[in-house]
Amino acid sequence: MELIKYNGLSSDESWELSMALDNLLADHQIYQTNLRKMYWNKGLKPYLDFHQQIGQLYESTRIVSNVVAETILKLGHSPSTSESEFLAKSNVSVMEQVPNFDQAALMIVHNSQELLYTVREVFEKAAELHEEFSMALMSRLARQLVINIQFFIHARMAMLN
Repeated sequence: MELIKYNGLSSDESWELSMALDNLLADHQIYQTNLRKMYWNKGLKPYLDFHQQIGQLYESTRIVSNVVAETILKLGHSPSTSESEFLAKSNVSVMEQVPNFDQAALMIVHNSQELLYTVREVFEKAAELHEEFSMALMSRLARQLVINIQFFIHARMAMLN
């Protein structure tokens, strides 16, 4: 007889969802690294406004990473912890250098779209397994990503005009 955990998932189901969440964690960790590189880049004008926006994104990404990792732990598995694991799993590309606000805004939009794709995959896996906590978490995260995408698209257009 297969052991059913407190959340109603079998060991195999728990593993499947944990792996999907671990991919999302990897994406968030690379995104967070990209944001950190932009956060201290004084060459991005208007620096103070952009610095504040990036700071807020960085902090929310840090919080999401912690929640995702804790969810993996609650499912009975260990999240990835090394940069090499994150790089191997992530769909988000590592940013080397961002010379201006236009490129930074494009990078944020592109990274957010990659995150949104991974969030949708996790949502679909959670829905397939009827795991409501992860579904709700992914729904909230998707909403915030769409808001971020729209904000930086409009900010970029305003800077170009």
